[in-house]
Amino acid sequence: MKKSGKAALDFCSAPPKNVRCVLLFGEDPGLIEAAALGLVGRWIAQLDPMNVVRLTDDELRKDPGVLEDHLSARSLMGGDSLVRVKTEKDTSARILTDTLKRIEVGSLFQEAFCIVEAGELPKTSRLRSAWEASPVACALELSPDDEDDVVRLVRESLSVDSIDVEGDALAAFCSELAGNRRLALSEIEKLRLYGMGLNRSVNVADIKVFSSGEIARGADDAADAAVLGDLKSADIAIDRFLESGGSPITALRVLHLRILRASNARSTRVQNGSRLWPPITDQDWPAYSAALRYWTPGRIIRALQCLHTTETACKAAGSPAEALLRHALHEIADRGQLEA
Repeated sequence: MKKSGKAALDFCSAPPKNVRCVLLFGEDPGLIEAAALGLVGRWIAQLDPMNVVRLTDDELRKDPGVLEDHLSARSLMGGDSLVRVKTEKDTSARILTDTLKRIEVGSLFQEAFCIVEAGELPKTSRLRSAWEASPVACALELSPDDEDDVVRLVRESLSVDSIDVEGDALAAFCSELAGNRRLALSEIEKLRLYGMGLNRSVNVADIKVFSSGEIARGADDAADAAVLGDLKSADIAIDRFLESGGSPITALRVLHLRILRASNARSTRVQNGSRLWPPITDQDWPAYSAALRYWTPGRIIRALQCLHTTETACKAAGSPAEALLRHALHEIADRGQLEA
């Protein structure tokens, strides 16, 4: 079975009950990741990290039976389980196609859902051919976003917070984001945070300032430095952010997202930063991993309480919002401020 383009995306939004094994492939890795997350959300009603297993070509090579073991096992936590396999082209084609064949003939009873995520696959690919011909699986060919797709993504994302973008500003913002879903989602999130602090429509002038990168980078850099306990770098970044016209409310919300990322990293016990959002590079992972030891559940709760209290105070008429932001940033970055 095969679907492509819009039909493939529609499948991810509402997968049929008779298909439990899907191959995602196409040019844009970010779109494949987004489609996979969409399927995970539809297939796993109450998402528990313990019910989702991730496998790579390396792991399949070292233990060819590990995929079948996970697919046939019942979840120890109860509920549905799912296996995500990330593969490069036909690297693990033999193992994957043999497993699919066993599911088709009934010699392997599939308990867990399965998503195989590949890159571009030619029509001659063994992996693609097997999934397209299978009566129990589906190959989904994902076409890169065009500008209209990005406009739709922006409108859907910003409408949740009632953020309006003027037509010319929307066109300017979307013009460079087609074909890269990961970048588009990252920029849309930054625009959402920027727009929440404006209390008016986003215009072309805002997009020009925003696109310069100084505002977005300043907020991100300040939040990242604070989580790492680097007070000096946090101060430098927040100065750059505010001097570029950034809103204190926006900075607080970026910091809030970074604390939530630390909470997620601790609770799921991730072994690398690629599984977090925003992702953390391999180069930055050792320092971030070391910083996580400081972020106990109690400190995370107190940091979130601090941010909530600060945002409420910043919204009061005549409040010294920049000073309140700096105080909150110092409280989180200074390791002596939050009690253990």
